[in-house]
Amino acid sequence: HRWHISLGIFFRDYVYIPLGGNRLGRARQYFNMFVVWALTGLWHGLSLNYLLWGLYFFALLCIEKPLLPRLERWPKALRWLLTSLLILFGWAIFADIPLRSLFCFDGFFSASVGVHFRNSLLLLLLCVLGSSVVPRAISQIWKNLLHAGGKDKKLTAGRVIYAVGLFVLVVVLLRLCTISLIGATNAPDIYGGKLR
Repeated sequence: HRWHISLGIFFRDYVYIPLGGNRLGRARQYFNMFVVWALTGLWHGLSLNYLLWGLYFFALLCIEKPLLPRLERWPKALRWLLTSLLILFGWAIFADIPLRSLFCFDGFFSASVGVHFRNSLLLLLLCVLGSSVVPRAISQIWKNLLHAGGKDKKLTAGRVIYAVGLFVLVVVLLRLCTISLIGATNAPDIYGGKLR
């Protein structure tokens, strides 16, 4: 019945809540979170880096919970930057990359990196744009324009243009992602194997 649910929902429903969730006091809640995040790490593989990755996010949540009221007063851009950096460190642990390599630019300016960068520039720019607030803002503008006349569901020229534009954007992104994947067929995946 529920075989195709996310890993987070699975651990919440079948591990965290049966252990007591947050109903049995703060110490038990932290223990339950520890179990869930340790299992989340081990679910990815029986390797120390996966376990450390899970425990790293457990530690972040333990630090965040008591600090949340103070953190909410920080500027949104600063919170976004801090979160992004902490997640980046987490993925370095996950992929078993030495943390010093995140700050080391020895090979960054090599010829091969330059070629990969130029070949992926359009995809990189689209990813940066897509992970910003711009898509949400455009979506809100379109919603306001398309529903300015009320809640009628008539097929207007604006809705057709929006649907066609969205379709073209998805096709272009699929094409760029496919080209990128084909170009990276010899690159190792995040689990340490080779893409085939």
